[in-house]
Amino acid sequence: SRYSIPFFLHPNPDWFIETLSTCIDDDHPNLYPEAIMADDFLQQRLYEIKLL
Repeated sequence: SRYSIPFFLHPNPDWFIETLSTCIDDDHPNLYPEAIMADDFLQQRLYEIKLL
């Protein structure tokens, strides 16, 4: 069987979200090279799920 645990994080709106450099190498390229501000990301997600 499988268990799931929800995890909610609310960073400061002016924090940047970006890929950790330790998670990038030749076998694992950076799929998200552009950093995004936390508030912009939240607004984007809310728009995508039609809450805005």
